[in-house]
Amino acid sequence: MLLMELNYERIPISVKPAPELSGPVNSSVKIFCWITTMPSNHGTKAIHIKATWAPRCDRYLFMSSVDLPELPAVAAVNREGRSYLWEKTAFALNYVWTHFGEEFDFFYKADDDTYALIDNLRLLLADYDPHTPVLIGQAHKSFLKQGYPSGGAGYVMSRAALRLIVQGMKNTSMCYDQRFSLAEDLKLGACAEELGIQLIHSVDENGHYHFYCYSPFERLKNHGLSAELTFDNHKEGTGCCARNPVSFHYIKPEELYFLDYLLYTARSRGHS
Repeated sequence: MLLMELNYERIPISVKPAPELSGPVNSSVKIFCWITTMPSNHGTKAIHIKATWAPRCDRYLFMSSVDLPELPAVAAVNREGRSYLWEKTAFALNYVWTHFGEEFDFFYKADDDTYALIDNLRLLLADYDPHTPVLIGQAHKSFLKQGYPSGGAGYVMSRAALRLIVQGMKNTSMCYDQRFSLAEDLKLGACAEELGIQLIHSVDENGHYHFYCYSPFERLKNHGLSAELTFDNHKEGTGCCARNPVSFHYIKPEELYFLDYLLYTARSRGHS
């Protein structure tokens, strides 16, 4: 079966407006972060993730093709390339569940060019139950009934969802079928859909996304993302984004530090 043949009749995705993210961070929500990378990016991208947002996770780990304890990175595959992204993802999900599954409430996946605001993610997740199987992110609506989460924007799954997916990769055809090997986020979405895991396209009270598959610098100008790919009105320009975003994609290393400085160090006059 060809990928395009999976374009089922569309049904509305679950779009859940989040409560206003305010007040102190709920430190009781335990988040494990894993970040995909490769050896050629260890010194050019991964170390800058480590120096900025990754330590705000309760624990983090990079998934690469070589072990590097000081990063820390685990060899998830023995070769790199888009053809092996699902293989890397499948290993990561199994590894994380085996070693950390009972220790954390939620599991966030990002790329090595993602910037994540973990404090905002923690507040967002305070409204969810780790025992309920949910997958949360920026959803694309193509190919699958409930869509699939953007891998670059990052997606987060509850402990219950991670357990089901790991079990499903052993027992469910859609979770290990190699037809989706070139699109790990689409394959994850297909696996989640078959297992009955709810995909939530997370937006705020104004319909702004929390997870973004582009950088804020691109979203502030007209990027031209096709409306056919999204479940709601795609917003660009100065009104593009949520006041409490969770993640952005395609962030350069120098932009990681710039965003980190603005968010965690700089203060506007008259504001604490």
